[in-house]
Amino acid sequence: MLSQAVLIAATEIAKRLNAILAQIMPFLSQEHQQQVAQAVERAKQVTMTELNAIIGVRGLPNLPLTVCIPPFTPLFDLG
Repeated sequence: MLSQAVLIAATEIAKRLNAILAQIMPFLSQEHQQQVAQAVERAKQVTMTELNAIIGVRGLPNLPLTVCIPPFTPLFDLG
């Protein structure tokens, strides 16, 4: 199982990325805003197994590949 520190770090990363997106979204065209919103929705559905397959990780010590990080509720609505 993932340690509490890893979960806290993952949540903090998600919060920071969400804040960056919130800041740049108003400067994007409507088309690009829709593309970003679709990408964010897809990213919310990616499992750890899929992510590891994408980045080529074969396994880390004491970290099973099938563990899912709890969902993060974004601070703003992209839809």
